[in-house]
Amino acid sequence: MLTKNDLQQIKAIVKTEVNGAIQSQVPPIVTGILQKELKPVKKDLKKIRRDLEFAVGVLDRDRWKVEKRVEVLEHQAQVV
Repeated sequence: MLTKNDLQQIKAIVKTEVNGAIQSQVPPIVTGILQKELKPVKKDLKKIRRDLEFAVGVLDRDRWKVEKRVEVLEHQAQVV
């Protein structure tokens, strides 16, 4: 029976071997071209992530305001 530690060691060895095999098969020129082509995609992803974080922040703030209004209205309803 393999332990968790054994499986982690096997995973590390396999990952090292696979990465080495991939790097030996792909010429550096191709990796350079791929990285150059991926730069605009990475930039777009960063912008999307910022926009999403902004939108979530706005929604959280609006939700907080609505919760406060509901609390006030519930309190006023209890008083009456």
